[in-house]
Amino acid sequence: MQIYLLLVACLAGAAWSKSVQEVEDVLQALREALADVGGNSGLGKRTEGKTAEIKVSENGVVFAEQISFDDVNRCETLHVPAHNSRLEADIRHCFNEGKSLYCFPTEKACFLLNMEDEGEPDLNGQEEGIEQFEKQKEDVLDATTVDIQPNQWAITGKAERSDLSESLANFEADFPVFFAAKLPEDAVILPSSDDEPDEKDKRLIRGCSNGAIPQRMYAATNPGGCEYLVFCDRPPGTTDSTCPRRHVTDTFFMSCLCCPGTTRWQDCLYCNDLTCNFGCNSG
Repeated sequence: MQIYLLLVACLAGAAWSKSVQEVEDVLQALREALADVGGNSGLGKRTEGKTAEIKVSENGVVFAEQISFDDVNRCETLHVPAHNSRLEADIRHCFNEGKSLYCFPTEKACFLLNMEDEGEPDLNGQEEGIEQFEKQKEDVLDATTVDIQPNQWAITGKAERSDLSESLANFEADFPVFFAAKLPEDAVILPSSDDEPDEKDKRLIRGCSNGAIPQRMYAATNPGGCEYLVFCDRPPGTTDSTCPRRHVTDTFFMSCLCCPGTTRWQDCLYCNDLTCNFGCNSG
């Protein structure tokens, strides 16, 4: 209430002996100031664009992860530069929708993920974790002290941005979006290889020798990305909390149909890289 009265007194004084237009300008300023004080314009809430930074030291490489929180739409946005074997990644987690968009600028593709499958900590816990991290004035986060959470995803289909919320649909809007689902625990993963199959290695028959039944296997489409999380885990109804750190790696796989014993995706009967079906990045 004292703030309201102070604003009214100051602006009323400013309006004394002014023209009609000048008085209207003062009144508009008063309306905007009161809206801010009343909380109608999101006072006290972070909006997209206010960014925190976490410096990470990983295998001799130091890089800065950028994190911003949008409390109005309840979204978190991260930019992780390329480092070591991981690609540059732009990631947006939207907690109201329970969905994330995981985008690779160099690959020009985004993947739509279920946050429940990601194991993403809640938004408030991550904001508190960042605040605690900043208060500790820790210059660089040592990756060797952080727990690793590997996520593996199978690309399952093409998604439409028109079906997404505005916060997700407008994120990296020029890139196509693909559905991705968590790989089953018993998935057979073929070793990564950039080698193209030789002509003599390409199978010209349908099916496997000796009548063996083909099985589904998976091969990575790119080196994937990662993010470092700093969050506080506060049990319900308590004031105590721990603030662990987590290194989440995300790798995306295409589905292949292969004969038993196959050790290279190039030797499979069929592999479907959906990202290429809709246009691969030519560099």
